[in-house]
Amino acid sequence: MSLKISILSEDKESLASFYAKTRAVLEPDLQFTEIGLSDTSKITSVNTNVIIVDYDVIKLNTFEFIESLKHRDIEIPIIIIATQIDDQSFNTLLNLNIYAYVEKDHVMNYVLVNYLYDIKKLPDNHATS
Repeated sequence: MSLKISILSEDKESLASFYAKTRAVLEPDLQFTEIGLSDTSKITSVNTNVIIVDYDVIKLNTFEFIESLKHRDIEIPIIIIATQIDDQSFNTLLNLNIYAYVEKDHVMNYVLVNYLYDIKKLPDNHATS
């Protein structure tokens, strides 16, 4: 079964490296969709198995975005990537039941690929809270 990954990020350089690493490990069962801020309402459990959200996207309120998915009863694993995050924000994300948090650093792509591999093995490719 194909793993459908929706990505909300403005960091094109990190994404290019991530795509290359991920395709090398998980191909061919992989579909990437880059989503913009205006596309977030199009996310459904049918077209997405996992969401990667770049916390550093300036115009995005990550907390509201995650809450909006929960209000729409969309239970999809959410992985947050960020350059840096304060303790209070990190705790808020944990309380919103994110699947994982990954710092943007030299091992980010390896960590993300491992999480995606684990998600792919979940029943129906969805996480349970």
